[in-house]
Amino acid sequence: MVVAGIIVNARDVTERRQAEDELVRSHHLLEAIIEGTTDTIFVKDVDGRCLMINAAGASLLGREKREVIGKTDHDLFRAELAARITEADSRAITSGRPCHVRVVGRRE
Repeated sequence: MVVAGIIVNARDVTERRQAEDELVRSHHLLEAIIEGTTDTIFVKDVDGRCLMINAAGASLLGREKREVIGKTDHDLFRAELAARITEADSRAITSGRPCHVRVVGRRE
């Protein structure tokens, strides 16, 4: 077999790497902000799955943060409370404004 030529495929990934680095910095900043409060903070996707939770929220649930990530309100709370939280999340998404759900009582 005779090799007649070599094909080289190269591309500059500098911009992509810079964007990835900025994303990591932004994530660390967000994490620092939500960990800096004693209030419970959940960050959820549009399907209601927990993407982030702060230590205060995990402590309130009596779970480790890693145990909460990926779960929905229905996985974490009794049905009535989960429905209230889900409805408040829906209002927040629709209105673009934060909604609060006051929970008084024992941990479930």
